[in-house]
Amino acid sequence: MDVISFSPLSRKAIETWIKFNGESGNLSQQDIARLFHSVGFFPSKSQVYEIWELTRQSHGPISLFCAPPASLTLHCLFNHGCGTTQELYITFFVYEIWELTRQSHGPFSLGFFYISLYRMKHVHDGHALRTPPLSKLDSRKQLMKRRSESVESCYDVFLGGSCNPTTWRTDTAIPKLQEFGISYYNPQVAQWVPELIQQENQAKGNAKVMFFVIDNQTRSVACMIEAAHVAGTQRKLVIVVNEPALAGSLVLGEPISEKEYQDLKQGREYLEDIMEVRNIRVFKDIHEALEETNRVVKEDTWPRGSKAEGISVPQETLAPECGKVQAAYNNIKSSENGKVQMKKAKLELRALTGKEIPQGYLDDIESKAQGPLMNGTGVDVDEVSINFNQFSILYGDMKQQNSKRGKLSKIFRCLLSWFRDLVFPKPRVPHGGSLPTDCCHVYLGGATRGRDWRKDIAIPELKKHGLRHSVPVSKQCNQRITPLEMRNIDNSTVLQWNQRFIPLEMRNIDNSMVLLFVITDEERCLSEMLVAAHYVGRGCRVILCIQNLKEGVVIDGEKLTDLAVKDYNRGRMYLSDLATNSGVPVYEDILEAVKAAAELCIK
Repeated sequence: MDVISFSPLSRKAIETWIKFNGESGNLSQQDIARLFHSVGFFPSKSQVYEIWELTRQSHGPISLFCAPPASLTLHCLFNHGCGTTQELYITFFVYEIWELTRQSHGPFSLGFFYISLYRMKHVHDGHALRTPPLSKLDSRKQLMKRRSESVESCYDVFLGGSCNPTTWRTDTAIPKLQEFGISYYNPQVAQWVPELIQQENQAKGNAKVMFFVIDNQTRSVACMIEAAHVAGTQRKLVIVVNEPALAGSLVLGEPISEKEYQDLKQGREYLEDIMEVRNIRVFKDIHEALEETNRVVKEDTWPRGSKAEGISVPQETLAPECGKVQAAYNNIKSSENGKVQMKKAKLELRALTGKEIPQGYLDDIESKAQGPLMNGTGVDVDEVSINFNQFSILYGDMKQQNSKRGKLSKIFRCLLSWFRDLVFPKPRVPHGGSLPTDCCHVYLGGATRGRDWRKDIAIPELKKHGLRHSVPVSKQCNQRITPLEMRNIDNSTVLQWNQRFIPLEMRNIDNSMVLLFVITDEERCLSEMLVAAHYVGRGCRVILCIQNLKEGVVIDGEKLTDLAVKDYNRGRMYLSDLATNSGVPVYEDILEAVKAAAELCIK
């Protein structure tokens, strides 16, 4: 029986899926993005990556979750702490991912496509509660602090970004800004010294527009960290990001290895994901970016955002909704043909949506099922079998019926919510209250390779205080790899879970009371520093532990040159400085940093 639609959205989804030959199940990430775009939906690159990575069948994610839910849950409880609340959270998180990855309906099915469409529309229409990060400090205090520290602008534009030996400032930006009659501050000097940091900070604080160019003639470590921080501060930012130098090409006279190239590429993708979530457009052409800067300064307005005209909710994770529906379907499907009888589907969908299947839907299914009958007798709709795609269409269309509200209602609710939060800010966790089941006290971010500082230092210390914690999604996945599996898994596969800053990770961070980032002396930690800088900029409760790389350090089996060590340490210095200026504690000892995070939770 062909899949039946019950709404204009599901009808459009089915038609589009067929046009894209989606039933072949071999869609690439680019194909998936175009599939969404064709129906007016615009998921972020990290959303596409997340749903594609979690649903594709390969040696990567699926092998990581090949254990049954019970044993995997026990493993996570052992590593992440126990307690009734913690058990509920861990069990839910593990099961939703495990169910999603073990499905057998192909890499990306019509069912997953439609559930994703429904979820994006649901959030876009204002039916899902948007809450600030659990670690977010009082917005009024941050606003008052910003006002008290602000001074009248001295420069229109601060020219941030890649420095020596790049010449984009003198060759392109400065002549154009002079032509526009726009004042600027150029931080590029012949020889950079640490003492210049404070001077640059003053210029940044006074500029109307922050203009950044992330070039590929240098590693651009420090300037990417700066840009990620600025993106979190709600300042006017115009940014150009070029692709990193390819492996084997020279940067400052030194060849870039394949492994370092992957780290630099990951850093740029993280930066683009951060910008997309903050609705900041990433330019590829400096001339176009300068024209936009001229418009922003002359019209005293904000830069045009990255969101398309259609439906876009870049920070929303789509994977859990897909996992929930998949788990429900797997719970009742036949072991013989993998399908579900409508009798069972009715009960399961009622549990998922809180409503009975509309009679009109049942009539359509019954009518469609009459076609294949050979004897002309009637058919009992309860005996009709449906596949996962039809089950997903039913789910999405039933959920849409539950949440049909007008645009005026949405606008009114948004205004009311904004006014309430501004005048009567209410923390997500009342003073002295317990955390929600899906939240944790401390997010253990930072280095994920090298020594296991989480298991050896952080987790035991947090357990002493009865505090719950969460770790990066990639760390949770990679902990499941056995030595035998490791022989068959390429290193790039192991790291694929954190190749982009996925919404699932953002949710992980947002649901934590304190954010601890440990930047060790064993890794480059470029992407980790970008995330840390961004949440410092957003005014969250952050604790940093920063260790400088030592001369001659070996990372991924490669000895770093003196120049490389200097570049990555400069990034650490910038992160430490911007954190200190924001009142964020910075430590060098991991245990001290963990104790500080615990103390912040207990206060």
